[in-house]
Amino acid sequence: ERTLPIPETTSGSSTNSFIVGMIVALTIVISTMPDMEKIFEEKENHITTLSLLMGMKEWIYWLTNFLSQFSINFVFYFIFALCYSFGYGLKGSNFGIVLLAFVLYVISEIMFQFFLSTFFKMASSGRSLTVILIVIALLFGILHMFVSLSDDNHNTIATSVFCIFPISAIEVFMMQGCAAIASGSPGFNSNNLYNLDLYYVPPALPMFWMAVDAVFYFLLFAFFNAVLPR
Repeated sequence: ERTLPIPETTSGSSTNSFIVGMIVALTIVISTMPDMEKIFEEKENHITTLSLLMGMKEWIYWLTNFLSQFSINFVFYFIFALCYSFGYGLKGSNFGIVLLAFVLYVISEIMFQFFLSTFFKMASSGRSLTVILIVIALLFGILHMFVSLSDDNHNTIATSVFCIFPISAIEVFMMQGCAAIASGSPGFNSNNLYNLDLYYVPPALPMFWMAVDAVFYFLLFAFFNAVLPR
């Protein structure tokens, strides 16, 4: 009796992929915390309010903060993209795809942190926000190991829900890529962005959600920044 060949799905996770995912996810958290604490300090001391009363445009204030954080992190993640694409982790992957994913993550994570900042009023909240984001990264890293990248429990809908958080989206991008390449599969490239036979979580899925997250959290930030007391 003849049977049709079934493409092998590359899945699973490992300690190495988990660590790589955490490093990529948390680098922006550590690098942006001084800037976020400065925002909280200016809010607590009413420096921002005074500047606005003196004629500073609010959109210029936030654009300056965004460009400052984005510029610093673009350098970090450009180096990451080089290291992972040509060195360890995602070796053999298309550099442009990896860099695009990192840029989408940087933008969406900054927007997410700006959104959260509308609920914090004290300078000490910066440290609290750091702890919250680290816990989120740990939680979703574990969930991806046992749900998104599990042979028995994989669920695309659940993975998409997890990717509402930018940290979760970049973690599953890195963890799936590292696990797949470690097992002998080709790296991420334009031919396998949507390949469900090769990956449980193809790179297009987290990249799509990071783009959505960037817009979604920007809109939430703009709304809550306008209606919540400063």
